[in-house]
Amino acid sequence: MVVSTHVRALALSISIACLVPAGARAQVPSAPSQRPEPPPEKQEFLAPPRSETVEKQAPLGSSAGEPAADPTLTTEMVPAGPPADTSVPVTEPETTAPETAAPEPGAPSDPAPSRPREVRSAAPAAAAPPGIQDGGLPRRPRIGLTFVPSVDGLTIAAVAPRSAAANAGIAEGDVLLSFNGVTIRDAATLAARMRFIRPGEAVTVAVMRGGQPLDMQMTPDEAVREGDLNAKVEYGAVKGSAGRLRTIWALPKSGGSSPKPTVLIVRGVGAGAADAPGNNALRDLSFQLARAGFIAVRYDPQGVGDSDGPSNSAVDFQSESADVQAIVEALRDDPRVDPDQIVLFGHGTGGGVAADAASKDGAVAGLIVVGTIARPLMEYLLESRRQQMVLAGLSPDEIDQLVRKHVAIFTQMLVTGESPRPDPDGIVAADGTVLGKSAAYWKQYDGVNFAKIFKELEAPVLNVLGEYDFVSTAGDHRVIAEALKARGEKGTGLLQLNRTDHDFRSFESRQAAYAAFGATGFPVNARALSQIVEWVRGHVTRSGSRPARPTD
Repeated sequence: MVVSTHVRALALSISIACLVPAGARAQVPSAPSQRPEPPPEKQEFLAPPRSETVEKQAPLGSSAGEPAADPTLTTEMVPAGPPADTSVPVTEPETTAPETAAPEPGAPSDPAPSRPREVRSAAPAAAAPPGIQDGGLPRRPRIGLTFVPSVDGLTIAAVAPRSAAANAGIAEGDVLLSFNGVTIRDAATLAARMRFIRPGEAVTVAVMRGGQPLDMQMTPDEAVREGDLNAKVEYGAVKGSAGRLRTIWALPKSGGSSPKPTVLIVRGVGAGAADAPGNNALRDLSFQLARAGFIAVRYDPQGVGDSDGPSNSAVDFQSESADVQAIVEALRDDPRVDPDQIVLFGHGTGGGVAADAASKDGAVAGLIVVGTIARPLMEYLLESRRQQMVLAGLSPDEIDQLVRKHVAIFTQMLVTGESPRPDPDGIVAADGTVLGKSAAYWKQYDGVNFAKIFKELEAPVLNVLGEYDFVSTAGDHRVIAEALKARGEKGTGLLQLNRTDHDFRSFESRQAAYAAFGATGFPVNARALSQIVEWVRGHVTRSGSRPARPTD
């Protein structure tokens, strides 16, 4: 259904973008996606300029903060048009299912309608390559397609050169009908099906071209691995609370074999695969840290990228915190890591997860939080929604009406811990998630007293907010600053990243940052990232920055 206005969702972490239908008027519901992973990973809702129109796209969330069934949509992105463009590219989900995975809840099993059709097998099935199962964890598949939601389903907007899709003869403008016999209606369904595909295994894809259905055979490749001229990149795996988690290490190319300070990067709701292609600020941060002599480690949360686990939208807050603690312990056991010099970096809700994990660990060497939530959730949600509605140009009476709806839904969710019913304004997604996560996740998040954590945490803390971050709020970071001040620490206020948005991109104004939401082609603010690297250099030293660990 096409509507005169629509709502855009922005994840609490970087990397997801999706469109959600609104009601008869421009609205800013508080349901989730990365663009929020998730697009998939993970989401925050914002209303775009009133002149825009857009087709309804299924909310990313079947798999929690990523594109619907598994917010790990990935491969090549097609540069988005200006903000008023009515289409937003949805990248393909790249995930790999365990050997004996049960069908995803809600994953469609009905076969595509039978019809006579021409069969084109442009690429014969190849023998499955052994692949590199780094850390014993298989890589997810890559087919090389970028989609745009349309009235017909998923229309192919771009085909990556030399990809499996290109070799099979799939072309721009084709409409995806089915994948291995399962009807594909939206990005969520495709994401769910990709969890059952392995690199090197031939699959059959049905598309509609010029009114004619065609069957094509393709053999997905493994997702491309990262590399850097000035840092070593290593793929591994760590056992988390619900299976293996993909880790990606960036290590200095020089500096000897002595153990090194290490930064573990924790992303928030809606995060896609850590090594998703395109602009990737946290990859850039990892390489900057490695060039500065540190080790940087990213990981895919449960159900995202290569990692095991259920749909990420079903993973609760305490499980995410437990995964961070498990990774920290694994890092301490690695001879390349200085066990007394591990810093946690949390972005978006990842900042809350990292803070909770740091408080339970009691021995991390430092904590960095960027654009996070540190107040009772209702305070954050209402302020965040309001500032987005103002940027969207809604009138005061429209804003008040929408805020009241948010209050009613959030109150029910936080008091009962039960998923509210989907609503016509899109505040609650069709699968019952809010901001890409379940009510249980948000109730647990809301139960954490972050001011108390920051006040009592002994490790040094870097409190960071982008000047033009319209997803996060200054109020949350003022709470962090006051908590740090209360513990008697000097010089620990708020680091403002000038002219920078939630995703570390540079803009001339907050309005410009808002208008560019979901668009690609905006470079990462390298200077902002270097300020974080310099803080690590100054606060994490070989001499130590905190008392010995309880186990020492």
